[in-house]
Amino acid sequence: MLIAPSCSLIISIYCINALILGCAVESGNNSEDGGNKDIVGSDNSSYPPPPYGTQVGATIENLSLEECICSGEQPEGRKIALSDFLGTQALLITVHSGWCENCETQALGMESNVYQAYKSQGFEILLVIFQDKDYNSGREILLNYCCKEYKEKFGMTFNLAIDPGGAKMVDTYFSKPPLNMLVDQQMVIQYKSESYSPDELDVSIKNLLGID
Repeated sequence: MLIAPSCSLIISIYCINALILGCAVESGNNSEDGGNKDIVGSDNSSYPPPPYGTQVGATIENLSLEECICSGEQPEGRKIALSDFLGTQALLITVHSGWCENCETQALGMESNVYQAYKSQGFEILLVIFQDKDYNSGREILLNYCCKEYKEKFGMTFNLAIDPGGAKMVDTYFSKPPLNMLVDQQMVIQYKSESYSPDELDVSIKNLLGID
């Protein structure tokens, strides 16, 4: 004889199914702007293996930073890593602070004189800010500074990120800003300078891109 399932049993089965579906939704990637989402080329398994180093000729480690997302009402952060740039012909990693005069001098012409001049040939820039002009290094302060005083002020269309207090880069890669490093497709450092020499940097970019 068939026995009709009780209400309590039906409710229990429904709750179990709801929990399973809920877990599946939570485990999905958040693709909203400002949240973590997969970026083409960000597969860590494809990143060159150790050993890593900080000087010319060494492979740079897969640094993970926080990208400045300035498209909303309030600046937001999103994870960005060097593995996101795998396959880039030449990547300029430049680290700035708001109190550094040479940093501002470099920032003035980065978009028009450097990025726009070479981006069609496989060139990318990752500009990292670790302190504002008052030596503040809080996350929210830096995100606002990055968007207002760099991206908007200088009309930058390339990637900008923050490194609060220089936790990832200061002392390890340099002692004073600006730092300028060029890495090739294999993430090998081909040029490094703790200063800003526009002519020297331009020649190095051209050499890495194979431009006469």
